[in-house]
Amino acid sequence: MEDYNTRSFRTIVAISDNLFYLDDKSWYNPSYVNKLVDNYDGVYVGDEVMEDYNTRSVSRVVEISDNLFLLEDGSWYNRNYINLLLPELNGFRLGQTVMEDYNSPSVQKIIRISEDGLFQLEDGSWYNKTYINYVEY
Repeated sequence: MEDYNTRSFRTIVAISDNLFYLDDKSWYNPSYVNKLVDNYDGVYVGDEVMEDYNTRSVSRVVEISDNLFLLEDGSWYNRNYINLLLPELNGFRLGQTVMEDYNSPSVQKIIRISEDGLFQLEDGSWYNKTYINYVEY
């Protein structure tokens, strides 16, 4: 991936004098050429993740390069804004029925859990553990 002006996927055609000649017929300094990898910091291409840059959205990882992740939405995100989705966290698990008491209490199932400790419930909202309680029958 070259990231001189915009990020684009290219193939290295030649290397000379510590410069890369790419298939767009331009020479690049190595600082603008990034190797694509299958995984970085526990996140793999194809993983479903939650990004929390501006809003929280769930998407799949399409490409990874030097701590940057291209998601299906076409945007690149730094690892600081990428959260893995987990099957369980802090005693809570996917599919578990819980009571959220953020505004008005409701009983819902957990549909997603992010590594930063947020729980998405059936209403589509993300809740902090503070607002999630066990339900006993």
